[in-house]
Amino acid sequence: MFQRLLYIIGFCILSSASASEQSPPRITWLTDVDPDVPVATPTSSSDINSQLLALYQPYLKDFDVQPRFVNSARAQAMLSEQAHVCRGKSVYNEERGQYAYASALPQVVFPPLRLYMLASHRLADQVEALKSASEDDHLSLQEVLSLSPNLTLGLVRGRSYGEDLDQALSRDRHSNQLWIRSVPDQASGLFDMLVSGRIDLTIHTSVAMERFIQMSNQAQPDLKVIPLREADRALLGYLLCNRSEQGQQFLQSVNLAIEELSRTQEYFDMHMSWVPAAERPYLARLYNDIYGTSFRAD
Repeated sequence: MFQRLLYIIGFCILSSASASEQSPPRITWLTDVDPDVPVATPTSSSDINSQLLALYQPYLKDFDVQPRFVNSARAQAMLSEQAHVCRGKSVYNEERGQYAYASALPQVVFPPLRLYMLASHRLADQVEALKSASEDDHLSLQEVLSLSPNLTLGLVRGRSYGEDLDQALSRDRHSNQLWIRSVPDQASGLFDMLVSGRIDLTIHTSVAMERFIQMSNQAQPDLKVIPLREADRALLGYLLCNRSEQGQQFLQSVNLAIEELSRTQEYFDMHMSWVPAAERPYLARLYNDIYGTSFRAD
């Protein structure tokens, strides 16, 4: 009887020790910034995912979070297939909802996507004339691409540009005018192609374009910004996690982090630091609408 009692006590102690030594659940946080690519001039928007993760860290003590760089196409595949994978500042849509949960609030609020071309482009004056004739300064993607069948629009493989733009881009009418880039440097590579004249147009946020300009070793390009009718709303970036129990549990912690941090001056100031000064009052209004706050841009 005594030996059996010792056995039970010993088993309980070992079980307890084993449980205490068990590693926390692993989460792979996919990022769009390659740590091995040198940045000529690091900026506040050089790696937004890392900034967010640093702020969330006190809320994530029960998880082993490991950032990993992959391109957009690979990120979507991993997110849909692997239970421990999450992806930051991503557009959430019906298709992605089939394999991913989204944070209750967006992690980030960006100004709408814009269409960019060089101000020196041969069709820049025609684009400006169309904008002047528009009541709200916005053009449809169809209007711009119809100016010439030789116009080439550079896009990132696997990226969602929002429901309306995705629908416009899926139409066959201009499919031969699309250049889809899928190499690791994807978005920054498209910027280089735009500046060098290898493509005519590309779609980005002002946050991304500001980062590309700062990262570039070239002289600052003179760009024409074209507001699009299909992208006239704020761009909301959510944390997406695989539709697994692990992903759901991780999002519960992240949801609390976003809910509390979005009401702090630090989180607001971080958003302001990502955009050019001219866009800060506009972004401040978007931010306050989304998070129910009343911050003001300096």
